[in-house]
Amino acid sequence: MYEVNGQEVTLEVLQGKAKEYGMDFDSYMEAMKKKGLVEKTPGSQTEDATASQVDTASISDDGSSAFPYDDTKDKHDVLLNITTKDKNLQGNFITKPNYAFFDKSEEDAIGDLVMKYPGFEFEETNIIGDDRSSFNAIKVSKGDKSIKVEFNIDGGASTDDPRTLEAVGKYNQEGIDSLNTAEKGLLISYQSKNQAYKKSYEDLTSFIDENSTSEDDKLYLKQNQERSALTLDFLEKTKPTEDQLNTIETDIVNNEDLFKVKEEEVNLFRGVGMDAKIGVAPRSYVKKTQPYAKELQQTEKKLIANGVKPEDITRDLVEQKTRDYLARIANKEAWNKNTEVSLEELDDIDQIKVAYNRDYSLTPTIKDKIELGLKEFEKEYVAKIVHRDALQEQLKEGKLANKLKTAVERFDSEDYDFTQVKMQPGEGLITLDTGKQIPESVYGQYQKDYKEYNELYNNYLELSSDIVKNLDNGFINRVPEQLDLTRRNYNAVEEAVVETGLGFLEMAVDAGYGTAKLFGDPSLNDDAQIEFKNKINNIRQSYKRDVEFDDAFSSLENFVSFATQEAVNQVPIFTALATPMGWGLIGTSSFGSQYSDMVKQDKEIGATKTSNAEKYFKSLGYAGAELVFGAAPTYMLIRDAKKALVNNVAKNAMEKIKLSLA
Repeated sequence: MYEVNGQEVTLEVLQGKAKEYGMDFDSYMEAMKKKGLVEKTPGSQTEDATASQVDTASISDDGSSAFPYDDTKDKHDVLLNITTKDKNLQGNFITKPNYAFFDKSEEDAIGDLVMKYPGFEFEETNIIGDDRSSFNAIKVSKGDKSIKVEFNIDGGASTDDPRTLEAVGKYNQEGIDSLNTAEKGLLISYQSKNQAYKKSYEDLTSFIDENSTSEDDKLYLKQNQERSALTLDFLEKTKPTEDQLNTIETDIVNNEDLFKVKEEEVNLFRGVGMDAKIGVAPRSYVKKTQPYAKELQQTEKKLIANGVKPEDITRDLVEQKTRDYLARIANKEAWNKNTEVSLEELDDIDQIKVAYNRDYSLTPTIKDKIELGLKEFEKEYVAKIVHRDALQEQLKEGKLANKLKTAVERFDSEDYDFTQVKMQPGEGLITLDTGKQIPESVYGQYQKDYKEYNELYNNYLELSSDIVKNLDNGFINRVPEQLDLTRRNYNAVEEAVVETGLGFLEMAVDAGYGTAKLFGDPSLNDDAQIEFKNKINNIRQSYKRDVEFDDAFSSLENFVSFATQEAVNQVPIFTALATPMGWGLIGTSSFGSQYSDMVKQDKEIGATKTSNAEKYFKSLGYAGAELVFGAAPTYMLIRDAKKALVNNVAKNAMEKIKLSLA
């Protein structure tokens, strides 16, 4: 008798489950031991349960996943992605925990927690303590038990900037005595924040684990299946349509003229009216343009980088690789377009529900469910691929495979004698096609092993088919991009208001920073300026992606979106030009923005450092160009528009006076 999660389970049930999930018994037992299976010793205390009712290592009620994938045991993995990779100072990849979930605001985090941990209650609160205090925390409750967990941990100064990471690396290699006062301060901030991340994760997950019940897990699995169905429907709805795929086939894949050089006759004029005066026809020349020249060059460089010899790189090879690349990009853009349209519709639905049902604002939105569902989908298929590979290994080199291989070799061998096998009383012999006789028990065991192996093989084929299907339709590879799009806000009105406010704020801060740098103020904090710019960029990245200029004229919808975003971006400029100090504000802001960008580049690991003089004069040139080629033409347009408006108003007023006097 065995025990798992406080319930008894018999050896027969475990053997049946191993067969059900297509695993040999030893491998299945190893997997179950990792999930808490122990052999029950005489006198041990267990809960009263029917062993045959224990669904050990079950996947889902609908049996859609034929392998031991128990999300109720691994559900915390969505909160802590251990696969995030960074580079250390030596340029080597290192794996570290990703605690980004705990950078969320309380409002955003509660939506995820409600979905992930049904049966628990969550509410915003504060933490006041000796070690660390925070006004950004969530109270997690179950019955009369509760705990407070800190969120928005990265709301303060950043601790992953190059300067801090350099101090941390120096400390790890040379010790605390190698750091100066400023570096020690950076190290303390870094350690404090990482301790806060670790504490928040451990406090939350341990409280959930200690207070979860089987009913909570059942409810979670039910909601997990609902999210899975919603997510698959979303992926199906947003994948490229037949029309989009046909367009890609016609315009790119099967377009023989895709890379054909285009020729255009261009006239040369000697000056305004000069050709007509001297009575000669204008001279012309043929302008040749290579379509996708940049992409073709990049493909050739990539082939060389991948070890292809230059003499083996043909024009046809380069064109075919480039054609494949362009088709992938077009496919990706089709996904993006469909996804953004769908997400905008979902945002509208959620906003209507909030308007008519106040309680709905306290529950996860459809988009929230899809976002979590995508994360779970990604995790599930990583587990499926790992398990598929394990099954493949069992089929090739597992105990059962070797056992069958040995049996077949003995059946075929003229030298192997089965007469030495101990037979049961009354047991007969089986004659093979070769005429060789073997005991009934040996042949019976072979048939049993072969049936088990065949079931294992069928499960492998079923799992492989599922993985290939979701690879072919693009679902598995598409998930990271879908997650990036899903987390964004598609409220266009809100984006316009926020973007306008950020534009004014950024101009003011850049102008202050630029003025200080322009006149050599040494007390200015470059890191604070970079941190400010990063936060502004993060806010912008939380909204719908901007329409690029190259795509602005591809459709009326894109043109309207592009025109709107550009108009919003220009509001601070227009406003500044309407004030007496506007020119100076724009100049110092441009200077400061360029200077801080160069400082940020200098702080990147392995970057080529630039001198203060180089930063100063490059930023000065950038500001001058902005004033001459950007602000000045805009100012002229505004001035002319103002004159036209004033003249038109004055003219209308005079007409009214004339009419009244007539």
